[in-house]
Amino acid sequence: MTTKLGALRSEFELQAEQSRLQLTDKDQTKPSKLALVGRNIGVDYVWFVRLKKKGRTIDARSYLIASKDGEIVNRQKQSFKSSKRAGVAGRNMADGVIKFFEELKAKSAPPIAKVQKSEPTPAT
Repeated sequence: MTTKLGALRSEFELQAEQSRLQLTDKDQTKPSKLALVGRNIGVDYVWFVRLKKKGRTIDARSYLIASKDGEIVNRQKQSFKSSKRAGVAGRNMADGVIKFFEELKAKSAPPIAKVQKSEPTPAT
């Protein structure tokens, strides 16, 4: 099993595949459809961030979706009232996704073998 994480892919590849599949705006945000697009462009995970403004508050929701089955493997929510907080919220969500991948990498790493010291055998 590999422990190497691949390179990030361009959002343009994702958008081009969504266009090719002729997905509606609503379908472009469904985990099952994002998973399909992810599989088609050859990625294991798709990270989707949705921003909604409610009055003076902006809600940011982040979903990390497994391409193989559409499962949401990491979800986060941040709310903020100023554009100054937007950068902090974005970094917090990115840190959460990075932590998920670090944990995934740690789980897939081969276990470290424990070495037992053996007692020397007496000479006969």
